[in-house]
Amino acid sequence: MGFILKIMDNIKKFVEYYDELFPLTDEQKVFLKSLQRNSTGPTRFLHVGCGTGTHAQYLAEIGSDVTGIDQHQDFVESASLRKKTQLQSVRYFYLPPIDMARFLGKGFYDVILSLNNQIIFMHDETLIKKMFYDAHTLLKQGGKFVLNLTNFSKYSISDDGVDLPLKESIRSKLKTSAKQASNGSYVLSQKLETSSGKYLNIFDNTEIYPLTVTEICDIAKNSGFSSVKFYENYTLAPWQNNSQDVLAVMEC
Repeated sequence: MGFILKIMDNIKKFVEYYDELFPLTDEQKVFLKSLQRNSTGPTRFLHVGCGTGTHAQYLAEIGSDVTGIDQHQDFVESASLRKKTQLQSVRYFYLPPIDMARFLGKGFYDVILSLNNQIIFMHDETLIKKMFYDAHTLLKQGGKFVLNLTNFSKYSISDDGVDLPLKESIRSKLKTSAKQASNGSYVLSQKLETSSGKYLNIFDNTEIYPLTVTEICDIAKNSGFSSVKFYENYTLAPWQNNSQDVLAVMEC
């Protein structure tokens, strides 16, 4: 119980720096706007792992209907405070991804987003497959499932560990490393360094599943998606083996 409480406390402190390290860029705005349907009525988005709600808030401001879920209560509370009025079509729920198909409407959403490596914390191949299947179930015909994560094919993760790309802002640096544990699973450690020189352990040997492009293709097909396209960033530049990130867009 003490370990869990420590993780929760660290997440609470991490919220302060989250928007700086994972900002909503102009390229992301253009991409998100391109996902809106060219028809009457608002496009319905589900953002899985919504964080502080920056992306969801933007989508609501440009006329979409948005549901944001996160498995960390502190993020949900922060996102809820971002709402400018109660009339905006955006809502947030404390809900782990594994439970989304139990509580959300099937065939209801036009777009489901899972950004910033959120999917790797499902940490198990079976759970990853379940998330793809659940996303397909929640989407309308022609709907899109969008994943953004590190290009793990670029790295050789061994028991010695490997440093993943650094994220930094004026006030902080987020250092991330991954390694293979003795039982064959993969774990991630993440440390936040503030401008004052203080360190905060966000994750410490937390189990992950370093999903690759090949696996995304296979799982998407087996989950019922009709197509999947890969890009290296939000400008939709073609994905390459040495790309730093993966942006996968799957269509029902």
